[in-house]
Amino acid sequence: MQLSMKKILTKADGPIMQTLIRHTPRPCKHWAKWLMLSHYRQKQQDYRQKQQELARLESLPRYSPTTTDILGEPLEIIDGYSFVLMYRDIFEQQIYRFPTTNPSPYIIDGGANIGISISFFKQMYPNCQIVAFEPEVKVFDALERNIQRVGYGDVELIRRALWSSETSLSFLIEGSDGGRIARNGDQEHKVVRTVRLRDYLDRPVDFLKMDIEGAETEVLADCADLLGNVDNLFVEYHSIASEPQTLDKLITILTDAGFRLQIHQVSRTSTRPFMYTYLKWGMDMQLNIFAMRPSVLEVADMNAPGTLIPRANKYEKLGLLTPIVWLKALMHSYMAVAEGMIEGIQISPLVSGIF
Repeated sequence: MQLSMKKILTKADGPIMQTLIRHTPRPCKHWAKWLMLSHYRQKQQDYRQKQQELARLESLPRYSPTTTDILGEPLEIIDGYSFVLMYRDIFEQQIYRFPTTNPSPYIIDGGANIGISISFFKQMYPNCQIVAFEPEVKVFDALERNIQRVGYGDVELIRRALWSSETSLSFLIEGSDGGRIARNGDQEHKVVRTVRLRDYLDRPVDFLKMDIEGAETEVLADCADLLGNVDNLFVEYHSIASEPQTLDKLITILTDAGFRLQIHQVSRTSTRPFMYTYLKWGMDMQLNIFAMRPSVLEVADMNAPGTLIPRANKYEKLGLLTPIVWLKALMHSYMAVAEGMIEGIQISPLVSGIF
């Protein structure tokens, strides 16, 4: 090479260092930060403790009430397994996070369960106003105690199910997060009162969340003319195996309201659906549907340089690299900086040929 390392470092301005950092393997970044930054070590320790707590909760017998402080305050839960699934979606994946310039966003939480989503909204948007619906008595009581214990303000809890009219319906009690309106053949059920969602859509809504176990198409059809007041909408679609599917109707309602959609698969599905189908509480498919306004949608070009995330290999999963992989990664990083950012550097043909 015709330029010394000292000269390279002298010319290493912001863009060059950013390029070098971008090409540095993630395990290298991890160990560098772990050695140099005390707050990073503390963050890693907190993460390990949370994973241990999640493992404990997941190992409990189903439908065993317990408490956890994984959210910072004592939280009453009624089923460890379902809590872990919700925690990973809501807090780790942050599937309910949305952009807003409103200092006090208005959020409707349909299917609030024990309040995990409310805790996320309050941590992410401290001044938000929330109206939350949960029809099952046992679950609602735990929800109410959890919210009162933390002392969140501007949270209205309503013990009702969302439906297309104000009435009473038979409700199947699952015991954790799967309660739903009873159907023919369901044995264990109770009666719940319902309200219309459209009565709460008479003002701008920053985020509407609907996880109402199969009632979503009926409810959204009833208030389709008011969905223009909603900026961001999440709905979990449930396909009931014994009934006609309504996904086409649901998508039409949302697209007619001006939303652009992303649809993600949920839960376990058959790898050979022509041969057999998994059923979960009578449902043969669940989908997360994210509906957003195109005018505020951030777009990242996956074909742009530096946006693709390389697939992790077995060494990265262990948090380390073998010497030859490490050397190769660092050489690629150096070559990317040298060739792309600094004029006048010539890499030896022999070195280039090796890598």
